[in-house]
Amino acid sequence: ESVLLPPPYNRVFRLTDNQKRRYILKEYDNKLHVHKQPAHLPTLRAALESSLLEFLRQRKLPVIAPLPLRRPPHRFFLHGRKACLLFPFLDGTPYRKTPEQRHQVASTLATLHLHLREFSFPQRDLFPCGAVGNTWLTPELREKAFSFLSCQNPGLADKTTAAWQSLEPFLALLRQSPSPAEPGMVHLANHGDVDPKNVMFFGNRPFFFDFQQVFWGPRLLDLAQGMLQFAYVFPGGHHVPDLASFLHSYQSVFPLNPPELHHLKSALLFCLLLKLSILLQLHGTGFPLSPEQFSCHLRLLDAFPSLAL
Repeated sequence: ESVLLPPPYNRVFRLTDNQKRRYILKEYDNKLHVHKQPAHLPTLRAALESSLLEFLRQRKLPVIAPLPLRRPPHRFFLHGRKACLLFPFLDGTPYRKTPEQRHQVASTLATLHLHLREFSFPQRDLFPCGAVGNTWLTPELREKAFSFLSCQNPGLADKTTAAWQSLEPFLALLRQSPSPAEPGMVHLANHGDVDPKNVMFFGNRPFFFDFQQVFWGPRLLDLAQGMLQFAYVFPGGHHVPDLASFLHSYQSVFPLNPPELHHLKSALLFCLLLKLSILLQLHGTGFPLSPEQFSCHLRLLDAFPSLAL
């Protein structure tokens, strides 16, 4: 066996049995998401991810679901005190950053959202607005993440603080989750980490996996995150026309309502600031901070006031 991801992420192992069959074992052990959360939260997350993936699998949607255990309906098990999921090892191809693949990802995300409206989401109050995202709704934690910037780059600290303050009306909407705070705002189970690393292609069809960040909230957060992540090119930064093309492809399947269109730019700014916060938080746990990646997101933040979709 070999560890694919080190802490503070969940630990992920590649396994091979005595018949040469390969598997992926995910052990819930994420130290980034334990702030003021119950100790049994990883087990709840494993149960939630497995039940959601089974719901989507039964509808023949393109997701990579955990393997069934001998005692259905559970698809997770405990190893010591840690919850685990066992997945098949599948040889797909990664996202290649082509316009066609970007269109397929966006339209597939919209299709998943259409079905996830009907998923019976348990304990919505435990998973509102994202496992990490919800913690950044509090000014105290945001200030802690950016504290070292005040010494190294006061202008940057001021800029990000002002951006967070401009989002206060949108943050107020998020704080009212799990109930839709405004008519026309569609709430559902969000993937929570719509990123190229969590999509695998089989032929021309993208399959989504790694739903460990699933949360209940406005679908705008999943959509905005997807727009940002799939418009990002390294090196170079975000290709702004790709933001609009991702949105267009999504809307061709599941159009946004007028209130959602009104709040879309705020959702994008929220996800952009959240990404910067997470990069800093990871850096605080020992991960190297990529200057190129960080500066690309800052350039988009500078261009945000004039951004047109």
